[in-house]
Amino acid sequence: MLHLNLLGSFSLTRDDTPLTGFISNKVQALLVYLAVTQRTHTRDTLAALLWQGVPEKVAKHSLRQALSNLRKIVPEGVVITRQTVSAAAINTDTSQFDSLIGAGRLADAAVLYKGEFLEGFFVADAPRFETWQVVQRERRHRQAFELFYDLQTAAQGSADLPRAIEYARRLQTLEPWHEPTHRCLMRLFAQRGDYASGLAQFAACRQLLQDELGVAPERATQELYERIKAARQRTVRRWVAPPALIGRNAELAQLKQLLLSGTRIVSLTAPGGFGKTHIAQQLAYDMRLHWLEGVYFVPLAAVTDEIGVLTAIAQTVQVEIGGEGEILAQLQRWLARRELLLVLDNCEQLVGDWFAALITALLDGAPQLTLLLTSRERLQMGGEQVMLLEGLAAESAAVDLFLTAVRRQQLDFVPDTRATRAISTICRAVGNVPLALELAAAQIDLFGVDEIAHAITASLDTLATTQRQIAPRQRSIRAVFDTSWARLNADERELLAGLSIFVAGCTLAAAQAIVGATPARIRSLVNKSLLTRQGKRWVQHPLLQQFSAEKLAQNPTRQQALQNAHADYFAHFLNTHFADIQLLKQPTLQQVAADLPNITRAWRHALTHAQISNVAISFRPLSFFYDATNRIVAWKNQFRFAVEQLDKQPDAPASQQNPLLAGILVAYGTALDRSAEFTLAHTIGTRSLAIATAYQFTEAMFHATLLVGRSQHYFGDYACAITHIRAALDLSRQLADAHAQARTLQSLGGSLLYHGKIADAKAAYSEAQRLFIEVGDKRGEMYATMMLGQVAYVQGEVEHAWRDWHSVLAHEGLQRHKLLAGMLYDWITAAHFRRGAYREALESADQALAVLDTLTFTAVYFNSQILRAHVYAATDQLDQAQQIEAQLQPYAHNSGSPLHRHTHDVLRGVLFIKLGDTVRGLALLKQVQATPASGWLNQQMVEHLLPLLV
Repeated sequence: MLHLNLLGSFSLTRDDTPLTGFISNKVQALLVYLAVTQRTHTRDTLAALLWQGVPEKVAKHSLRQALSNLRKIVPEGVVITRQTVSAAAINTDTSQFDSLIGAGRLADAAVLYKGEFLEGFFVADAPRFETWQVVQRERRHRQAFELFYDLQTAAQGSADLPRAIEYARRLQTLEPWHEPTHRCLMRLFAQRGDYASGLAQFAACRQLLQDELGVAPERATQELYERIKAARQRTVRRWVAPPALIGRNAELAQLKQLLLSGTRIVSLTAPGGFGKTHIAQQLAYDMRLHWLEGVYFVPLAAVTDEIGVLTAIAQTVQVEIGGEGEILAQLQRWLARRELLLVLDNCEQLVGDWFAALITALLDGAPQLTLLLTSRERLQMGGEQVMLLEGLAAESAAVDLFLTAVRRQQLDFVPDTRATRAISTICRAVGNVPLALELAAAQIDLFGVDEIAHAITASLDTLATTQRQIAPRQRSIRAVFDTSWARLNADERELLAGLSIFVAGCTLAAAQAIVGATPARIRSLVNKSLLTRQGKRWVQHPLLQQFSAEKLAQNPTRQQALQNAHADYFAHFLNTHFADIQLLKQPTLQQVAADLPNITRAWRHALTHAQISNVAISFRPLSFFYDATNRIVAWKNQFRFAVEQLDKQPDAPASQQNPLLAGILVAYGTALDRSAEFTLAHTIGTRSLAIATAYQFTEAMFHATLLVGRSQHYFGDYACAITHIRAALDLSRQLADAHAQARTLQSLGGSLLYHGKIADAKAAYSEAQRLFIEVGDKRGEMYATMMLGQVAYVQGEVEHAWRDWHSVLAHEGLQRHKLLAGMLYDWITAAHFRRGAYREALESADQALAVLDTLTFTAVYFNSQILRAHVYAATDQLDQAQQIEAQLQPYAHNSGSPLHRHTHDVLRGVLFIKLGDTVRGLALLKQVQATPASGWLNQQMVEHLLPLLV
């Protein structure tokens, strides 16, 4: 590869090897012109370019010699014809330079720029080329100047002073007389505390201008010199580094970026205890030299009026205020020509029109003044940039802060495993709020960390201390929140307390419906840092919510009314969205997931307060949601709680409770079925069916009959399962519920398949597919298609099977349904295994595990691991196969399902034979083969394996 360096001295290389042998500079110039212009040129044009003013014949002869020389040195680099010449296959640093700048890779482009275009290069008697070279040189010069200016500005804006100085020096090399660059270097030296270098830079600038141009430095340069000189002579305040700031690097960097970007007023807001003051102190310390006249930290917690604010600022910056004129005017005069940062700490008690007017007056009178305010309430004035501070983003940082605080009292504290878990609980309970972590750690002399964790959830008063290193106003979290509460008006207090009824926040619609919130009322709490927006939800910090809930509890009548309204709202919310939940519409599922903590609270309130109508309209959509999103444990727990609560209400009207109880029992039994607790699922289903049949509740009869049929399937009684599921199908038709029919046909197909009735299974799955398409259930459609593929495979229609499976694999919605995806990969694994493609089988088994491993342990996961173990056994990786078999044995024998036990027995039989116990292995396999409850698919597996093993 040919490479031509033009930025700096001329050089030509091939694969990093220098090329020489040019007979003259004009040959080099010819190559440069061809490579840079990247055009085809006539011989006449090139002759005139380099041999202007000589006879045409001589010029053309010289051109021929030059081209001959080029052909010898770079035969691949030039294309020469009788009439034209062009360059080919030559990389240039100028083209790379342009590409890097275009791609925004400015730092990489800067590395390429090693000097002016063709620096020191001269061609005699070629004025046209010389003119072209000058134009190119000037273009590259301006391009480089802009590049280094942008890099210097960016480095300075990110407080990277060494890099900023480096780029400013490159600018100075390009244009030594450019005074703004000298001023930039002066300022950069001063910002890093090197005042001597800043003053020396001024002296060098002044001497250069005098020697070369006979002029003095501009007024701006001289003024900057005087300010740097004054800064050096000024008594430097002794800055004491604040305590280590833990877990706030991102917030600190964001604040610095805001202040360095030219923003003149930044408000750092948060409730009390979130660490605003500590961050502001750290920022002031880190940037104490960045502003020429300094950075000043002004505490205002004890100040309540304008005179107090002005006096505190004047005392901090050490300005004597007195004599004639108002304090504001005197302070404005002092600030007017100074560049400094004032950090005004704890401003919340000052926020109001007069304070905004005062801040405006200070900024207007001092164009180089920058302000950073910390406050629980934003200033709400033009030009204000608000940065909301939340709890520590990483739990690891919260743990570090807690341990640091603990070790101030117990230097050798090392948590064991139990204590580590308790510390994590503490961090979550306080929402990673720094002050709360400090206060919790202060209890370590009295309690263990597990006791502290328990106490925090019981009462905010746990978070209190008398330690002197903590300011009195922050020695309890309750005192901190009481201060914020005292600043609220009656309407704001009512709203804040009311919003505590929500768990993990709420939408505006829910807040409006339940607590009467309006956008204006919400905004008032946001401005005071008591409410934050997360996406489309409004959220209170967990500690603040605990405080607000205590305030709400002081009015039991209102608390009860809001709890009832909350339960009503979310019951109707679920009922309204039932159809979309059934069809697995992702926006709806995401909405429900976001409000699941609220829905759970509403569900439990409705059950414990006998709100039968709310339970009745919400249990089906809730059950469907748990199933669709694989929240099996929560599903089981919530519906077990529901059964317990309904069983406690024997006096409820039969027309309400009995059909409801039957439906709740079915939902609970289905959750048990999904978690492979088949014996209990069958018991619950039988109880539900008895209730539904006694009262002739058709819908409840349908669900209960289907559940009992599914249980019998897992017990291996496929004929009985088919009978019940067909009865359920008849009931679903009486209900005219196409979706229910499709799901019933899906279950029927499974039992028929395991009973060996393949043609009937295919018919059931085909009808299910049609109905799923009709109702718009994409997941159901994918499942039916996948199972039709499985039926085709067992019938020997392999191409048909792969076509169906690939159509499901290609479906964009598959990855949202992990259980379905895991089943599909299992069928593919089995297909590969049957044909002896063990590498492919293991790959698809890995894909199944990747999606199923994050889910609750289910029958699908069990089958997936069984298949993986069979692949390991077939490839003589017996240790891995045995590990899986041992892992699955408790599930196989404790689930109550003969089907799973026999599936596990097939694997055990294979391993016995592989390990040399052929008699025992064959006996086990033949027993599976002879037992109808093992299922037709297991029997087919044995039939496939026996010839391979014996």
